[in-house]
Amino acid sequence: MSTLTIDTSTVSVIALVGEKTIVRRSPDSRHHAETLAPLVDEIVTEAGETPDLIVAGTGPAAFTGLRAGLVTARVLARSWNIPIVGIGSLEIIGRAALDHAPGVGRDVHGDADTPQTDNATGALHDPAP
Repeated sequence: MSTLTIDTSTVSVIALVGEKTIVRRSPDSRHHAETLAPLVDEIVTEAGETPDLIVAGTGPAAFTGLRAGLVTARVLARSWNIPIVGIGSLEIIGRAALDHAPGVGRDVHGDADTPQTDNATGALHDPAP
C-alpha cells in the first residue's frame, strides 16, 4: 500500500510513502497551483504506481496555498478512485516530535471537564462524570 501526502502549509511538499519513500518540495512558498501537478506526476512516474490513499494537510496556512493543495488532493482522489484523509499540520508536527523524542510528552494533562487524547496511543480519555 502506498500513500500520497500533499501539504501546502508553507512550500508544496509532496511525498509518496510505500515500499520506498519519495519526497519532492517546491522551491518557494508561492505558486502552489503551478507546482503541485508536476511534482505529483514526477513522484508517481518515479514510483511506477498510483497511491492507494491520499493524505492532505488541512492547515493552518494561507488560504490560497491551502486551497490549491486541498483541491489537487481531492481531484486526484476522485480521478484515481481512492480515499482521501485530511490532517492538520499541527497534528503532523506534534506526531513527528513524539516519534523523534520517545517518552517525551506522553502524559495526558488538561482540565477535568475536557476529554483528553493520550498522545502515546491516540486513545480518547473521557473525564470522570
